[in-house]
Amino acid sequence: MKMGLLILKKCQRILVCGRTISTGMIGEITNAFILGKEVLVFNRGVYGAIKEMAEQNGYNTEKLIYDKSHSYLSASAKEIIPHDDEEGEGDVM
Repeated sequence: MKMGLLILKKCQRILVCGRTISTGMIGEITNAFILGKEVLVFNRGVYGAIKEMAEQNGYNTEKLIYDKSHSYLSASAKEIIPHDDEEGEGDVM
């Protein structure tokens, strides 16, 4: 987390991809709000969850942005990476 915070301090924004938010992502998103960074989200459901979390904690959501122009960034890995096992439900990685 320390290294991630050092990198975050140098960034202008973070990109939140996919359909789920991990515990680590919550920490990074929280720090982005605290540091006044843009938080660019590609999944509408995730955007709503982040906005609710930010408002509950009193963070300014002015730099929280929903970008629907890159819909593939809102998908899960299973939706993007093809798998070809017999049952059609292979593990990714």
